[in-house]
Amino acid sequence: MPFPCWLEPSSTVFTLMWLPIPLSLLIRGLKGLLSQDNPLEAQHLFTSLIRFKLVQPNVVTYNIVINGLCKRAHASTAVTLFRYMEEKGCKPDTVTYNTIIDCLCKCRLVDQALGLFLQMSKKGIMPDVITCNSLIQGLCDFNRWQDVNQLISEMAIRSISPDVHTFSILVDAYGKEGMIKDAEDVIESMIQRGHYPNVVTYNSLMDGYCLEGEVDEALSVLETMKRRGAVPDICTYNILINGYCKKLRVDRAVDLFQQLPREGLSPTIYTYNTILQGYFLTGRHVEAQNFFDEKMMLNKGLKIDMAT
Repeated sequence: MPFPCWLEPSSTVFTLMWLPIPLSLLIRGLKGLLSQDNPLEAQHLFTSLIRFKLVQPNVVTYNIVINGLCKRAHASTAVTLFRYMEEKGCKPDTVTYNTIIDCLCKCRLVDQALGLFLQMSKKGIMPDVITCNSLIQGLCDFNRWQDVNQLISEMAIRSISPDVHTFSILVDAYGKEGMIKDAEDVIESMIQRGHYPNVVTYNSLMDGYCLEGEVDEALSVLETMKRRGAVPDICTYNILINGYCKKLRVDRAVDLFQQLPREGLSPTIYTYNTILQGYFLTGRHVEAQNFFDEKMMLNKGLKIDMAT
C-alpha cells in the first residue's frame, strides 16, 4: 500500500498526498516556507522527508535550503546540512560552497570559510571569483592583509580573474584603513587589466579620502569619475557633503547640495541631516532653521527621522 504524504507550501504543516513526492513539489513547498522566513522549519521538514525516504533530493534542492538558511545567518545549521548532504552521497557544487563560504564570512567565521575553501579544492570543485570575493571581503574585515595578498596570488595561479567587485572590495577596505595609496594602486591596476571602476569603486575611494580629512582630493575623484564615464549617485554626493561638513566647510557642502537637481539626483534624509549638523557645528543656527523650513519642509516626500 503506498504511503501518503502531502506538502503544503504556505504552511509549516505537511499532511497527506500520494507518493512519490516530485522534486518540483518539494521545491515549491520549501520555497514557501523560506518566503515566510521559516528557514529552520524548512530544514527540519527537508531532512525529515529524506530520513523517511520520502524524497530523493538533488544538489539543487539542497542548495535552496542552504541558501535560505544562509540568508538568515544560520551559518552553523547550514554547515550541518552541508555535512548531512555529503553523508547522503549528494555532491556539493560550487554554488553550495559559495553560499556557505559567503555566509561564514559575513558571520565573521573567516577561518571556517577558509577551511571550506581548501576542502573544495581538494575535492576537485573549482572555486571561482565569487568564492574569492567573499573570502577577500571576510579577510579585509579583519585587516588580514597578508592573507588577502596570498589569496590574490592564488587567484592568479588558478587563472581566476578578479572582477570589478573584487577591486571595489579592496578599494573600500584600504580606504577605511587610511591606506589611500594602496586604494589608488588598486584602481590603476584594475584599469590596466581592462576593468573600469564603477560608481561603487569611486565612492569607496572618495570615502577613504574624506575619512582622512582630504575632502578636496575626494572632490577631484568626482571629476575623474565623470571624465571616465562613471555616473555619480546620491551616495557620491552624500560622501562629499558629509566630508565638507566635518571640515566645517558648510558653504561648499551646500554648493554640492544645490548641484543635485542638475545631476538628476534627489537628496535623502541623510543629505539634509548632514547639512543641518554642519550648520549647527559652525554655530549657524538661524541658517539651519531656514534650511529646515525652506528645503526640508517643502519636500513633501521626505520623512523626517529622529536624527533630524
